[in-house]
Amino acid sequence: MWAWYNGVNGDVDISNSGHDFSVVGNVSLSGTTQNGHEVFRFNVGATNTGYLTTSATPVLKHAFFAMQMREATFSNYAGIITGDTAAGSVAMASGDSGTTKFYDHALGVSYRKNGVAFADANMQAPMNTFGICHWYKSAGIGLINAQIGKDRDFAGRFAEMNVGEIILCDEEIPATDYADLEQFLINKWGVT
Repeated sequence: MWAWYNGVNGDVDISNSGHDFSVVGNVSLSGTTQNGHEVFRFNVGATNTGYLTTSATPVLKHAFFAMQMREATFSNYAGIITGDTAAGSVAMASGDSGTTKFYDHALGVSYRKNGVAFADANMQAPMNTFGICHWYKSAGIGLINAQIGKDRDFAGRFAEMNVGEIILCDEEIPATDYADLEQFLINKWGVT
């Protein structure tokens, strides 16, 4: 595992092996819970500037998010997990503006929501409801200066989302194991 975050005691940093994510802008405790667990809110109010960033460059094979998009459709190409520059990095996951889907970046990333696989052209996001999202690619995706909640260095592409837990892995996980992990997160976060 490369990094794990679960929002315990108001800590918004994701950390493991010295690869800390730092908070930039408006990321804070939401003041509400999901199934009894604290939830962090990214980008609330008129100023959308909130995201997490690190100077590390992981090659991610799996990214699990217990999350909720706080809109009926994406208002922009909201970055979920990306690198920090459009020219030098890629997006593993971002919203598809004007839809309820995540954008297909044509990188061969597979996607599951609440334990169900979705085709690349139909990666349904948890819009206005809590869900477990899982992106994976066995060869991995290199994210230069990885960030969560912002799409690379594009202006105005911040994710209006609530996040309860994030697990990032740089090693391959067998299908039976990641299915068990998805089910654990579904139960923990009260996803229906």
